[in-house]
Amino acid sequence: MAANGLVDAAWWLYQQSGDEELLRPTCLEERIDQVWVSAPLAPALVAYHLLDTPVGASDHHGVAITLDLGRVVKNDPWDYR
Repeated sequence: MAANGLVDAAWWLYQQSGDEELLRPTCLEERIDQVWVSAPLAPALVAYHLLDTPVGASDHHGVAITLDLGRVVKNDPWDYR
């Protein structure tokens, strides 16, 4: 997905903050559930959350992101590759 210009939301925010909580596993041992955004949306990422309640609701945690749409890069349109 990265080769096609998409950005892993948790990884991008981790690179900005160094917060290792962003890379927590979403299932037993791996971070297999992810949110990917187009490159112009990456600067708009302000938060990434694992949804881990209620406990036992699933064998995977949900994931959610928060965007500040005022930070979207508008002068560099994303094109499909």
